[in-house]
Amino acid sequence: REVARTRALWLLLPAVLVSGVTAGGVTFHQVPFLMGHGMAPLSAAGIVSLYALFVAAGSLLSGLAADRVPVRFGLVACLVAGSVAIVALLVAQPVTIFLYSLLYGVSVGGRQTLEPVMWANYYGRSSLGTIRGVAWPVQIVGFATGPVIAGMAYDLVGDYLWVFGVFAASSLVSALLVLMAKPPVKVSAAPV
Repeated sequence: REVARTRALWLLLPAVLVSGVTAGGVTFHQVPFLMGHGMAPLSAAGIVSLYALFVAAGSLLSGLAADRVPVRFGLVACLVAGSVAIVALLVAQPVTIFLYSLLYGVSVGGRQTLEPVMWANYYGRSSLGTIRGVAWPVQIVGFATGPVIAGMAYDLVGDYLWVFGVFAASSLVSALLVLMAKPPVKVSAAPV
């Protein structure tokens, strides 16, 4: 109940929901997007493999950074990098596709590492299970919704350009929400 009364929770839950929508939508539709821009299936699969390697690198790098930089700022950097990566993907040139793979992979890996650290830093370890038990399903709803939104957009319009543009903007909205979610201050009881 104490956590539910914090402003940070009500900023972070929509942030993880929206970042989940974006990650699910882009990740599950990156290969069809690339193939729609003339990339051979094997090359598109290679981009996904590269992306996966950069996810691992992003996880490692963000873990190191979490001990040196406030986690909120690291998470904001990951979300902004994710937005830039999606824009790079939309340009759909060999260099920008590689840049997408690098930035989006590092961004997703960083978020996967930093989000649990942020919850622990904000609310402590003793209630981490309960908090993650609330936050993770919210994020999973986003992951599940994103691919459906991207698929419906493609079916309606015939391309991914505008929906990926919305995802890029949504990632910036998530970054703003996280930036506004300052760590809660525990109010101690007044002396008797």
